[in-house]
Amino acid sequence: LLKMEVPRDENNSPVWLNDDFFLQVIREFTHDPNARLCHGCKLRPGTKPGEHFASVMYRTTIHYRCQQGKEASVDVIMKIKPYQPGLKKDVLEEGDLFLREIRIYSQVLPEMKRRLEEIGETFNYPRLIYASEKPHTILILEDVSAKGWQTGGYITSFEEVVPAIKAIAKFHAASVVMEQDRPNGEVQDTMLIDYQICSWTTPVVDLYYLLDTIVDQSVKEQHRDAMVYLYYEELRRLLHQLGWLGRVTSLQELHIELLRKGAIELFHYVALYPYRFVDRSKIDFEALLSGKGSNPAASSPVYRRVMREVLTKFLHQGVMEP
Repeated sequence: LLKMEVPRDENNSPVWLNDDFFLQVIREFTHDPNARLCHGCKLRPGTKPGEHFASVMYRTTIHYRCQQGKEASVDVIMKIKPYQPGLKKDVLEEGDLFLREIRIYSQVLPEMKRRLEEIGETFNYPRLIYASEKPHTILILEDVSAKGWQTGGYITSFEEVVPAIKAIAKFHAASVVMEQDRPNGEVQDTMLIDYQICSWTTPVVDLYYLLDTIVDQSVKEQHRDAMVYLYYEELRRLLHQLGWLGRVTSLQELHIELLRKGAIELFHYVALYPYRFVDRSKIDFEALLSGKGSNPAASSPVYRRVMREVLTKFLHQGVMEP
């Protein structure tokens, strides 16, 4: 048997996550009350240890047959609100991360796709298969890994990061135009990189996630300004094509905003950068979040060199001033 490391809280699946539940899911997804499963659904780990924190995740393949059709199947990945006692459950118990992400997949992303396709732009995202708040909070998406999409390591060249920059510009441009067209003038959630923590805020939040958590440090050091410029040009082009009537921030103003929000980058280096130097599958994230762990990269010469350089930069820029 193939042995795969499984996150600790995913060793034992909830009893309600069974074939009866998947039958309900597929009947709602196909709008066919007579659809039936062809055989049982076998659960698989959703991710490897260290790849996620804010949910319990599983994968499976649902084989089904509709009343008038042939056998079909859909690969799915499930995100379940943590239910076992522990820090993860305590942290996420009162928040609305899951409800926010459900709204993004059910309402915001389809509207973004419609608007972008009207101007000839492609917009890919996993299909929403099923979502529920009660009695169990769960989000089920199409598992796009079955179609060749993969999660990789840090991007190591400017050419490889170009699609990510353009994708973020699409997200931001579509969200700005959707906000412009809303009749009641209220601020609503919009899509950022992580659907669970999306919010209406400055675009440099996503830019800093791109610069600090997606690309290799060497790519950032060599191409930071070029990445920001490409994002800006793509955003400006898309806003024009989508019919944005407001003023577009200048490139200089975008750089000023990046400096003004430099504390975000400081936080990324202090809290996230160390994990580039360790095997995340071996990290006890609950211990770290509860203050019981130590810096996992403190002994790395590369980490110490980079931190000396960036902390000096933050000091000279005034980012570290109270």
